[in-house]
Amino acid sequence: MFVNRNNKNLPIANREVQKLAEKMGYAFIDVSEGLTDEQGMLKADYTVEGIHMFANGYRIVLENLKNYL
Repeated sequence: MFVNRNNKNLPIANREVQKLAEKMGYAFIDVSEGLTDEQGMLKADYTVEGIHMFANGYRIVLENLKNYL
């Protein structure tokens, strides 16, 4: 069930969500600044297994969203 949910596919999924938002006329907010490496992969410090985050990762997401709230 979760075979495709991994760090390798995360940048691909994010690009598809961005494309969908643009197609639907919505703004896409990239909250991954500070969470990912140069390849768009979640850094090991913030993830359980490459897709789900620890609380410290969600703290960064919140900080990235504050400019939009």
